[in-house]
Amino acid sequence: MELVSTFAERIGSYRTKYDYTLAAFSEVLGIPAQTLNRYELAQRVPKVDTVNKIAERLGLNPLWLQGYNVSMSLEDFAEDSDLNEYLEQLKNREEMRRLFAVASSASKLTIEQMIKVITALGEVQ
Repeated sequence: MELVSTFAERIGSYRTKYDYTLAAFSEVLGIPAQTLNRYELAQRVPKVDTVNKIAERLGLNPLWLQGYNVSMSLEDFAEDSDLNEYLEQLKNREEMRRLFAVASSASKLTIEQMIKVITALGEVQ
């Protein structure tokens, strides 16, 4: 699984693909339009619970919505035990949520560097 996009790109492209105005999308998701606009502009990163809520309301795979190269379909996601395990980790571990919050707005190069640092730290222990 590889990060190939951002939440901002995915949520924005979904909204425009299905011809939602910001106001209409706000009503569908139950999230203020100003907040959605900040998500689309990558000025704000949603918490994991919010990503899950959005994905559930739209019938999307939450990992796809976060920018990973996985199926957009929620049905495919439900059958993938590895993806479900990752989601559980994000739900249950505060440090994973903080790491995701930092990584979700980072460039691919920065994320690759973060992975190298984390891997090196794991080898030291």
